[in-house]
Amino acid sequence: MVFEENSFDVIYTRDTILHIADKEELFRKFH
Repeated sequence: MVFEENSFDVIYTRDTILHIADKEELFRKFH
C-alpha cells in the first residue's frame, strides 16, 4: 500500500511487526 506523506499521526500494530522480515525497511517507512 502507498500513502501520501504525513497521512497518519499514529501507527498501531499488534504483533504484526513480529512477522515482518525486514524491520529496518518497515521502520524507515514508518518515519
